[in-house]
Amino acid sequence: VSEEVQDRVQEFLEECRAENEQITKELKETEMLIGQTSSEVDKTTRQNAEITNRLRQIENNIDTVPREDIQNVYNAAQRTQGRVFLMRGQLENLEAKRDAKQEYQALLIKVINVLAQLDTGGEVAPAAGGSVEFTPAQSMVARIIEAQESEKARLARAMHDGPAQRLTNLILQ
Repeated sequence: VSEEVQDRVQEFLEECRAENEQITKELKETEMLIGQTSSEVDKTTRQNAEITNRLRQIENNIDTVPREDIQNVYNAAQRTQGRVFLMRGQLENLEAKRDAKQEYQALLIKVINVLAQLDTGGEVAPAAGGSVEFTPAQSMVARIIEAQESEKARLARAMHDGPAQRLTNLILQ
């Protein structure tokens, strides 16, 4: 392998490592947001249960409860149900983003490992179940193509899940 190719491999390896560090930070932030959103969903769900109990009490005493109180409780029930629905949608979006980032990071780590082996002159093991032996350069190309295809599939899932889910949420609201 020429020195120019080795330099390009080293440069790409450093870029991948920097990207991995960035993804790690983003995953930590996403996990924090998931935790916050999850606790907010729990809190709002409890509020919704309390309001539902108040509605049942009103239904049992409908003749004695002032009309304004009934209206206030029903409005509160609608607000909390809408908020629960919205927060659950946000939680699902965050979890989908986390999962996609984890898949991307796993793929990135594979690329880093392959590039590190190439950079040190080590042989790259063939893919699991493959009987064809590749030279390090061929293996790198094959793995990069595999990484690109995996990333395309991930992006296709993200496009399908994200905008489609948001549109459904918007329609339901």
